[in-house]
Amino acid sequence: HATVSRFCTGTVGSAETEYLNMAACSGATTLTATYIVTQPGVIGTLRVNTSVAFTGGTAKDVATVYKNGSGTTITCTGAAMATTCSDLTHFVTVAAGDVLAVQFVTATSDMAANVSASFEVY
Repeated sequence: HATVSRFCTGTVGSAETEYLNMAACSGATTLTATYIVTQPGVIGTLRVNTSVAFTGGTAKDVATVYKNGSGTTITCTGAAMATTCSDLTHFVTVAAGDVLAVQFVTATSDMAANVSASFEVY
């Protein structure tokens, strides 16, 4: 069992896609901080935190765990004025060698700051 954590520091702007690459939030649209699965299992229990409440009232700021470059069912959507979201329901099977990452997308007129996410590998 392992906990995988990823983050970006600073502001994620409006309508921006950001892979949490363990560096400044800069509109990173490519993966540079991935986790390589070492043995077969499942992943789940996504938790996301921001230092500033999700804004805009659209509740469309979404974090997604990616497996081998594609989004999984493990996602959470930040509600307006909240600083956390989680997905404790969905689990995805993984194999040794699978590449995992976290993508965070803000909606138009929304922003977030200092985004961190973690998920479990079982």
